[in-house]
Amino acid sequence: MDGFSGDSASGSTQLDEPTGTEEYYYTPDEIELHQAREQQKILRLRRRRKKKQVFLNRLRLGTKLGFALGMLVALWQLMSSPFWRYDRPLFSLENTHLITRQQILPLLKPYLGQSIPLLNTVQLAKAIKYQSSVVDYVAIRRYLFPARLTILIKEKTPWAQVSSHVTEVQTAPISKMVDGQPVIIQAPKVQAPSLAKPYALLTPKGAIALSSASHLAPYSPKLYPHQHIEAIMLRPQTRYSNVYLNKLKSYIWKARHLAGLHLQWTDARQPNHVVFHFQETEVILGHLNDSAEQRLLRVLVLLPKLKELKDAVSGVDLQWEEQITFRTKPNIKLEAPQPPKTDG
Repeated sequence: MDGFSGDSASGSTQLDEPTGTEEYYYTPDEIELHQAREQQKILRLRRRRKKKQVFLNRLRLGTKLGFALGMLVALWQLMSSPFWRYDRPLFSLENTHLITRQQILPLLKPYLGQSIPLLNTVQLAKAIKYQSSVVDYVAIRRYLFPARLTILIKEKTPWAQVSSHVTEVQTAPISKMVDGQPVIIQAPKVQAPSLAKPYALLTPKGAIALSSASHLAPYSPKLYPHQHIEAIMLRPQTRYSNVYLNKLKSYIWKARHLAGLHLQWTDARQPNHVVFHFQETEVILGHLNDSAEQRLLRVLVLLPKLKELKDAVSGVDLQWEEQITFRTKPNIKLEAPQPPKTDG
């Protein structure tokens, strides 16, 4: 026991404790296990966030769908409201000449009682255009207060009115009573011939029948104050090609602009025998071939002679390439001018 006499006063021994500076090394299995645990923690956090985000998205989508459905129901109720129901055929026509209200009224009956916002204006426009050959384009506008429609119609613009024959109007004789007996003091006069009442109109997009169109407004060239309507004779119930009619239109325009001549009407019943009736004379042009324009211009050279012989000559025939023929009036005898007499 003597060897311990110099120890501390406590008389006990102390063991070395870890100072905290010692390094600890993990094995590969422990590192892999630790990484797997950390990865699982991250995945759990991501799943929680994803579920929360999906729930919020579904909540937003459900709220939007509910709001949209409510708006649709409210809009449907609003559109079906009786305040703007089309109970009476209230409508106005714009830009029409031949179309009448009587023609539109039957087409509106299937739409009475419907709501103006729900009324099928496209179908109504097609029905109006299908019923009449006059209509070129239809546009319909709706108005809520009061519930009514405005029908904008663009009609086909005619360039010619078509007649079938020429009429001659004869005035009645003027008489007076002398000693109880009628005495004619003025013989009946035959006025200049004119075309009969037109039975159709020609437009760049087809023909418009007037004879069977009782529902149309009465036709008159005055309906188109800014459009000159040509007068043409064509055979009824006869098919004429669009090529012929377009070529005829161009030659009528040229004939109307001949200086010193005033075109009244054109006889185009026979495509190979076109006749222009001017106020001054009658010109037989014939076939509308390549030389027709050159033959038509000959009348300008012949115009002074035609005016000189207006009492005897009724017209000129220009249908031949190298021949010009004057047509005389009935019971007229042309004589050569007498040479002047000389003394001796």
